[in-house]
Amino acid sequence: MIVFGFIGLMVGCGSSEPRDPGVLLVALDGVRADRLGSAGHLPTDTPNLDLLASQGTRFARAYSVSTSGPAALATVLSGLAPSAHGHRSTKALQGIPSDGWSSGLVVSGLSHKSDTVSELMAFEVGIESNSDVTLWLGGVRDLAQSVEASAYDDALGHLDAEVGKLVTAWVQANPGGHVVVVGLRGALSGARFDAELSLTDDWLHVPMIMVGPNIEPGWVVESPVSTLDLGVWFAERFDQTLDLPGRNALHGGSPRAYHESPLAWERFEAPLLKGFTEKSGRYVYGTFGSWYGHQGTAVRSYPDPSSEYPDQHVALQELVAGFGGSDTVLVGDESRDPRTFAEPMSLINKARGALEKGRVHAAHRMVARLESMHPGAPAVQELRAALPPLPE
Repeated sequence: MIVFGFIGLMVGCGSSEPRDPGVLLVALDGVRADRLGSAGHLPTDTPNLDLLASQGTRFARAYSVSTSGPAALATVLSGLAPSAHGHRSTKALQGIPSDGWSSGLVVSGLSHKSDTVSELMAFEVGIESNSDVTLWLGGVRDLAQSVEASAYDDALGHLDAEVGKLVTAWVQANPGGHVVVVGLRGALSGARFDAELSLTDDWLHVPMIMVGPNIEPGWVVESPVSTLDLGVWFAERFDQTLDLPGRNALHGGSPRAYHESPLAWERFEAPLLKGFTEKSGRYVYGTFGSWYGHQGTAVRSYPDPSSEYPDQHVALQELVAGFGGSDTVLVGDESRDPRTFAEPMSLINKARGALEKGRVHAAHRMVARLESMHPGAPAVQELRAALPPLPE
């Protein structure tokens, strides 16, 4: 099922100058970069996104800052890392971040409330026809591993068609404007069951395309860039002087693309999982460090072997320290690495599936097992509260 929303952001402009045609920012949740035709997935289910890529610059190795859609959206709208804008969880974003490139802009419109929009943010706005930045949110709603590739690609095709209609109408109304497409996070369709709690390409590798004046058509940037880097481009686009942590992606992007996953912290009170991707691969740290090498078109999702990787760990600490903000509220049980919760997370997903099928006894058995393993975990307590009583 495809759902989408439309948001307008407005910056005040002097009436004595010609109107700036502005920027259309298309933010996509649940779109895997490796499923786009422009990335080599053929036959293509994304002809409209592929056309945009041919008309502008495509970033072949763009990575999201977070496995949380709302946190990733907050970064795109601010140019700040999650520790600085303060939204770290999977709970809906409560408002446009008060700092960053979008600070001072007027949020002017939302055409209708949709499931994707409500999952990403908890506020409604209306349409503004004269806005300088127009944000459109679209998504493939079901991001789970259980979705078959054909079903996922079919849903992606419907989303691509909506993007095509939107961009065509917007460009006709705003000739000379910029179009920016960015993914917030990917999807777990086709991923290993334990990818949900880690920092893998399934979650992190996202589409990023820029089209418009002074942007090279048909160009492909092969070096890693971060969605964090978009904030610098937006600041420069609107003549803002801001101290943002990223680097304009058109100028090569950040040397290291930062990532974090709050899922195990949120569900099991484990430490926050952090990492970064550079040209040669990805470093991930929970309570131990692992290196994931880049081969071909993807970062290998699982390490062999693993070790502490002290040099990469120092680099990660320095990267995080440069973002500002604080991580003190996110310190969980330091004896348990977030990636070690893959088995209970899989059992939680099976219990939820049993409930959906009306298998109440099976769900109770699985919850009892979870409680014996992780009695105080928030995710287990939430599941227990959702259980109906056993039939007599």
